[in-house]
Amino acid sequence: MRRILYPLYSVRAVSLIVLLAGCGPNLPASYPGPPDVQLGTGYQQFVAISDGDAVPIIMGLQGGFHVWGSVRARWLDPFQLHLHFTITLDGQSATQAVRDDNIDLAGTDDGTTYGEHLGSAVIFNDVAMVRGQPCDFTLEVTDQFNRTATVEKRIVPM
Repeated sequence: MRRILYPLYSVRAVSLIVLLAGCGPNLPASYPGPPDVQLGTGYQQFVAISDGDAVPIIMGLQGGFHVWGSVRARWLDPFQLHLHFTITLDGQSATQAVRDDNIDLAGTDDGTTYGEHLGSAVIFNDVAMVRGQPCDFTLEVTDQFNRTATVEKRIVPM
């Protein structure tokens, strides 16, 4: 009886794999423009950042300090995106905070409409260095096909 069932299970497994291979996202061959990425903040909702905005410093549960980094994007493959957040003091190259995440954008399945990712904790090395100081908040987004976009905003962590 076992010898009869094993080939039957193998045929079913192969059939299922073949069927599921065609069920992936229906991504467009090309997008109508370059990647469109917006840098924001917020943990529960996307809050757009304009140059010069004060961004709240959050004290984390383990005693560290961070700002929330959020992204809204379209015209990128929304799956397996790599986010690279950095914060540097104005005019300096030393990084004061960094965060890398690999995410899927919520709210879009083909990258043609805006999707969002909320609440990446961009943790400061030394919060006293940045509190009240103009900083450059940079986000680089790369999709699995190496389409990349970078956006930078001047913020004042408060």
